[in-house]
Amino acid sequence: MNRQQVNFSFTARSVRFILVALAMGFIGVYVAVALSRVAYPYELEWMEGGVLEHVARLVSGKDLYVEPSLEFTPFVYTPLYYYVSAGFVEVFGPGFFPLRLVSFLASLGSMVVLFGFVRKETGSAVLGVLSVGLFSAAFKISGAWYDIARVDSLFILLLLASVYVVRFSPSFRGLLLAGALISLSVLTKQIAVVVGVAMSVYSIVFLPRNVRFVYPLAVIIIAGSLTLVLNRVNDGWFWYYVFELPRQHPLSMKRLLGFWIQDMGMLTVAFSVSLVYPVSLLRGRNWKKAGFYALLMTGMVGASWIARMHTGNYSNVLIPAFAVTALVFPLGLRALVPDVFSGARTDGAGSEKRFALSDYLVVFVCIGQFVNLVYNPFAQVPSAEDRIAGDNLVRKIEKIDGDVFIPCHGYLSILSGKKSYAHVMALSDVIRSEDIVQRKRLMEQLAGAFRRQEFSAVILGGEDRLGMKHEVERWYLLQGRVFKDGDVFYPVTGALWRPEYLYVPGIE
Repeated sequence: MNRQQVNFSFTARSVRFILVALAMGFIGVYVAVALSRVAYPYELEWMEGGVLEHVARLVSGKDLYVEPSLEFTPFVYTPLYYYVSAGFVEVFGPGFFPLRLVSFLASLGSMVVLFGFVRKETGSAVLGVLSVGLFSAAFKISGAWYDIARVDSLFILLLLASVYVVRFSPSFRGLLLAGALISLSVLTKQIAVVVGVAMSVYSIVFLPRNVRFVYPLAVIIIAGSLTLVLNRVNDGWFWYYVFELPRQHPLSMKRLLGFWIQDMGMLTVAFSVSLVYPVSLLRGRNWKKAGFYALLMTGMVGASWIARMHTGNYSNVLIPAFAVTALVFPLGLRALVPDVFSGARTDGAGSEKRFALSDYLVVFVCIGQFVNLVYNPFAQVPSAEDRIAGDNLVRKIEKIDGDVFIPCHGYLSILSGKKSYAHVMALSDVIRSEDIVQRKRLMEQLAGAFRRQEFSAVILGGEDRLGMKHEVERWYLLQGRVFKDGDVFYPVTGALWRPEYLYVPGIE
């Protein structure tokens, strides 16, 4: 073996090592961030508190899907995450910890599925690590969302588990299981139905005749039956919140192309490499596998695209698109540079390993993709000052004699031993809908409560989502700002809103 050949082989191992090291680094950073904030007693994201109120309502034995009111209005999500979290609350006690633990464990479960999926497809643990690493690297650009008290991580775990079973166990029992898993994913976040449709098309078109209808029928029967039951026991309000309200919200046409240019542009290299894989399968006339990956990518990227076009969304809706990119990226990378990841190029019998310059260029570009996703992990963790500010605010609310209305952060009332009211986002979902009757009814309830000065205090945030500030100021006097420090107690992700202004009853 001459020196040039040795250098080629050494360089190939080196660039592969750098790529894998970056992937493992992102995995470690995500786990460290999640563990450092799982027990933080206040919101990491401004709607977490609303989720906490939903779970507390279940634990107390109350229904979730009820007529909209100032007392309580649910978010427009299916309920499985709330029920699972309620079970964790029974074990670990109230607070954000059990809810975030559900999400954190679900995110780790998704990583296990990604690793197992890629390793089973390729036989390479290295490529499995790259898949998990890219998913971890997308943590920040998808909202730093994997571990917070929201529905998304459980939804993604169930979705990935379902497509794993479709791909590797397309038997009668396997497809029944896959149908059950995707149905549970739909019952965690309804956008999963888009992937269910895509996988149903794959099943009908590409699977053997004796099982081709098992998966779609399982989805229709399981998800449909559970939807009917939930709608019946909730007097029709389940369908109203989960399907009617989201359908009525306006679309953002700027996201029609912006999704591809801005959102998917953050993973330009990885997504481009992932597209190589189904194309390579088509070139090899492997129609069945090409159909699976083409439909899977269409379903998961399409789910993110559809969700992104709805107004009021945040970058967490990109998680399905980023997850499937993380899944297929290493498969495309292996198709592009098989010499680096799965074998050797030989120039005739007995020749040693040699690697083309183009192989290195591909890997270096992928290294650049990972480097471009580097973020400051410390910015994702609340500070000690944030915790102290939260403790002081809770004590301040406790001292107020009577109920306190905090529309953006009602969980603070619960922490202070007081009654909470509907979250402003849930109210906004109804008020900005086409339902004139419920919209008028909610606005009258709000105006009447302020007019009668039913609250001993009102704490508003900097964002006046419902235009209620004017009505509050008719009947309440501004006492001052909640925080003297302008930098504390902001959430570390999502909309940067915190309690800002304290109002007390006054005279018009």
